[in-house]
Amino acid sequence: MRVSDHTLIKEKQVKIMEYFMYGCCSAEQNCTTKSFTLMVHGNGCTGSLFKPHHEMAMRNGICLIAPTIQGWGLSLSSDAVTVSEFATLMKQLMIDELKIEKFNVIGVSMGGPYAGGVAAYLNKHVHNVNLFVPFGKRDDENEPFGNLTMLNRIAFEMLMSPLTNDLLVDLILLPSLLEDPTKTFESMYPKEFAEVKDAPEGTQLIEELKRSIQWTRIGMKRSSATLLKASWGIELDEIAKVSGRVTITMAELDSMIAPNNPKHYFKKISQAAINAGLDQDSKVKMVVLKGRTHFTSVFHLEEAIIELNKI
Repeated sequence: MRVSDHTLIKEKQVKIMEYFMYGCCSAEQNCTTKSFTLMVHGNGCTGSLFKPHHEMAMRNGICLIAPTIQGWGLSLSSDAVTVSEFATLMKQLMIDELKIEKFNVIGVSMGGPYAGGVAAYLNKHVHNVNLFVPFGKRDDENEPFGNLTMLNRIAFEMLMSPLTNDLLVDLILLPSLLEDPTKTFESMYPKEFAEVKDAPEGTQLIEELKRSIQWTRIGMKRSSATLLKASWGIELDEIAKVSGRVTITMAELDSMIAPNNPKHYFKKISQAAINAGLDQDSKVKMVVLKGRTHFTSVFHLEEAIIELNKI
């Protein structure tokens, strides 16, 4: 997709964004598309993360549109995009280019905030939304990393500083990932990686990681820090204005996303629904995936996708 928004082109030098389509019917195929879903990937991935869901989506008449967030894969940029900037790009992709007037949205992990931004900004076009094991919003009521120890706090401050962030990524993280991504990932997230190491999901995870940094490293350097800034340019309250349901999904054994994050989304969006005079119980719900880790949740989205596309 060629980016036509002149502000984004000027400020971010964003000119092209890659996206994938899975399960979508073409004129030559004997099938019918019943609904459309925007799929937003997480950290260290690209839109091709959702390829394994192609057959399932086609069987169920669901067209999955999976963009790659700027700074990853072939979505090149001089900087990571903010939540509001990504929402602007999705208006161009979904509505202006693909002519899809109504669609569902699911964002996994780091893609959760971006999906939330799309749901808030384009709430007249979004039906159902699922913030799936989502990265957290930093504000007075929520700390994305949960209760920080002194060591965690120092690491957090280093992540937020462009100078130390670049040094950490360029001198330590990227060389390790390029030399042996499997070993590096295993050392960073031993419990999480152990659950998928010997499964096809483990292979896909490493392939996605390699693809995400093959052409650009901006996402690896800047995406997390960009999301940790206090201002996203959107309010969580606006998500409650979508025409359908809002689902917040958390994994019981998630060691990568602190449990306060999905709970914070649920609290804020539920209160917005109540303030708007809506039935909070039918509008907003929390789903807890029992016995699931972060990775075993992200790589098993079939049930969530089917549920999201129910009227």
